Amino acid sequence: MREGKRWQRILERMQPLCGSNGRLKWLRALYESLDGFLFAPSTATRSGSHVRDAIDFNHIFGIVVLLLLPCAAVAAVVGGWHFIALAAVCWASALVVEFVAAQLLHRRMDGAFWVTSLIVALAVPATAPLHLVAVAMVFAILIGKVAFGGSGMNIWNPALLAVALLTYAFPDAVAGPSFLHLELMPWYAIVAVGLGGLLLVFTGIASWRPVLGSLAGGAIAAAICLLPDMPFGEMPYLARLLGGGFLFGSFFLVSDPVSCAQTRWGMLVSGLLCGVLAILLQNVPAAHGDGMMPAVLLVNTFNPLIDRCVISLSIRRKWGRRVRND
Repeated sequence: MREGKRWQRILERMQPLCGSNGRLKWLRALYESLDGFLFAPSTATRSGSHVRDAIDFNHIFGIVVLLLLPCAAVAAVVGGWHFIALAAVCWASALVVEFVAAQLLHRRMDGAFWVTSLIVALAVPATAPLHLVAVAMVFAILIGKVAFGGSGMNIWNPALLAVALLTYAFPDAVAGPSFLHLELMPWYAIVAVGLGGLLLVFTGIASWRPVLGSLAGGAIAAAICLLPDMPFGEMPYLARLLGGGFLFGSFFLVSDPVSCAQTRWGMLVSGLLCGVLAILLQNVPAAHGDGMMPAVLLVNTFNPLIDRCVISLSIRRKWGRRVRND
């Protein structure tokens, strides 16, 4: 409690310096980001698809980062200093782009870049060229988020846009396994992903509907791949479901509250489509072994249409009940 009050007094003293007329006004975005991360903001968000309850956006991102730390710890053990350097480059490049964009556009920084940079570090090979990773992070922040108006307004998951750019624009440079490689992970990695994902659902940060839909769709698609004469390879059933890409994506990517569908039935349908496509795309050479990334980006594109169809069907059903009652 005393440490919190001490930090609050320090930030209160810095506020005039970092204000719009202060000598350090060029650090205003960074100051507001730190203030919002440590303490509740003084203003409330009134628009955007990320509005859910009283918890503020920075605290949501902080919880997600904490739940991703077990995965990052396993990746650091497996990848060593290569992964640590990769994560540092992802974080630094995302921080710089967020800071510059917030200063130029007079917007408040948030903690979204923490989640984005950590997911990208987990999704690309630890031996990927660091300068290409930095370019991908700049692309993800500017095109995936800032261009749409900031956090809560983006159509696609920004982290997956960075992975897609590296995968399809530089396939030879980023070839190789990552923490989210499709091969069967060791038990401690599965526990790290599963524990973080379950806590993400139990805390209410992510809805259980898209997660359940993705897992169910993946289980159905994996069973279809085992049918005789199916041209989907000979990968074992559990290897398809317990691979890093599918398991991690079902919990942390499909359930993204911004890019996912917003209606209850839409979440289930969106998750089901992601799960089915992720398993089927594992066998497509163009997917480079990771079916979850193109599956989520493709379904993100059609999530507004899914919500529209769900709402239209709901209206027709209620209208039909009213007509029968009359």
